[in-house]
Amino acid sequence: MRSQSLPPPAKVETELWLDEAIWGHRLYDEQTPWMTLLEMLGVLATHRGPGPFSESEGFGGVTYAPVRRMALRNILFNNPFIEEVQRRGGSDAEQWEAWIGRMKTEAEGLGSETDFAYLRKVFAAKSGSFGEFADVVRLLRTTSIEGDSNKRWTSKFAFPYGPACLYPDLRLKPGGELDMDRRFFARTGELVYVMLCRSERGAELYERLKPVVLDAAAPWNRLVDRLQPQAGAAPVEARTGFLPYARHTDFTAFAGDLITALDARLPGYDVLPHLVDLIGLHLVLYVLRRSAEWSPDDGPVRLVLEIVAPKRTTVRDLAIESFANNSRRTTKAVDGYITEVVAESDAWRDASALVDDAERVEAMRAVLRETLRADGGKIDGGAAPERVLEGVREWAARRHGQHMGEVHAAYAQAIGLASRRGTRRVRYAPSDQLLKTLVLTVVRERMEFQQFLVALWERYSMVIGHHQAAYILKDGESDQKSFEDNARRLEMRLESLGLLTRLSDACAYVESPVRGAR
Repeated sequence: MRSQSLPPPAKVETELWLDEAIWGHRLYDEQTPWMTLLEMLGVLATHRGPGPFSESEGFGGVTYAPVRRMALRNILFNNPFIEEVQRRGGSDAEQWEAWIGRMKTEAEGLGSETDFAYLRKVFAAKSGSFGEFADVVRLLRTTSIEGDSNKRWTSKFAFPYGPACLYPDLRLKPGGELDMDRRFFARTGELVYVMLCRSERGAELYERLKPVVLDAAAPWNRLVDRLQPQAGAAPVEARTGFLPYARHTDFTAFAGDLITALDARLPGYDVLPHLVDLIGLHLVLYVLRRSAEWSPDDGPVRLVLEIVAPKRTTVRDLAIESFANNSRRTTKAVDGYITEVVAESDAWRDASALVDDAERVEAMRAVLRETLRADGGKIDGGAAPERVLEGVREWAARRHGQHMGEVHAAYAQAIGLASRRGTRRVRYAPSDQLLKTLVLTVVRERMEFQQFLVALWERYSMVIGHHQAAYILKDGESDQKSFEDNARRLEMRLESLGLLTRLSDACAYVESPVRGAR
């Protein structure tokens, strides 16, 4: 059954409202799961609405006000000369003067607020040591998110120790003006926030997230806060993107998994990589399941997972095929949407039946404006309805293939759900880190191994053992032993990770890494 979707907003931000109607505005392949978590936390920390993970009536998203934190960003990521000042030596006062002088001329995006002399007072309580300040900067750089990437400095991010570490992705224009960029914070985190608002478990999730990443009194957050001037620049006003579904069981399951991971009460910030994995996994499932609703001929979503074998097996071939088929689903969904919403609509049939060429073209363009919010004048199709539709499909496929069409592949590989390991082609083959995340969220204390496989199948559509592969065995595409061996390799993997105890050859239990902590 297809999910009931909401009408588009009165004002749309794209020239063709199609991907957005199926999945929302917007999912973006260049925004990694880590960036998605940071963007979502930024919305949560600065939302302006009825409450955390709460949405105003009407399902219009929420307004939030992210803080730019340009002083912090200059100190951490636009400050290559701090080491040079230290190498030159001199007294502590001389080093402070040299560094403050360089920052006054080379810091960007601060306008007239380029005086970093306040830091001498901050570190005065700690003997005023410039070396100590430099050590703090190096430490925060080391723990930054994707800090070794070649991204511009305005698109690098501190680890989310607390609210003082959260800020949006920005682009510094040639004239020095700052712009809310949508490349690495492309609204995917906003959509995740709205999903969680509509999960009906937002209040529970907030109570668990608050002590982990939203505690202003946390020691690391206070350290980062001290690096920033007390009077910062005014926050930016923003609004979350459009999510086409008012309620969904997938959103509830998503929130439930995040809550389960947070309930494990892992030490420090160890839970955050698991949250990143869950965000990536649930977005992959969201993309595929919504795609399946518009391309039903492809059947239900299934992810055949190969537990990496030393040599090629039929399971590997099926995992490759499963990944490839799922990667094509989104394009088929776009085509299915055009067929159902446009080509098979009464309005399109009426427009196509008009005899006068000019009237027919204008009527077809009116249908496109109504259904896809499209500029019909951009369609080079002459007066023939078939040519117009062909032009729409080509335009939609070209636009879809640029970013949205790559989300499934990009996110699956980013979280270790898929890889090329041992092959030239990508297939579903889970990493150790992802397996730990799955055990953390599926297993409360301990669970019999075959039940664990059933849980992965029922919750995430993952095919590992022969029972889950019954539909494949029925068609003769593989044999039972291949999938039994696949499951046995998973047993061995989990045992090597300390996540499985074997009581006998016929009895093995998957065990949570934090038994008794919940």
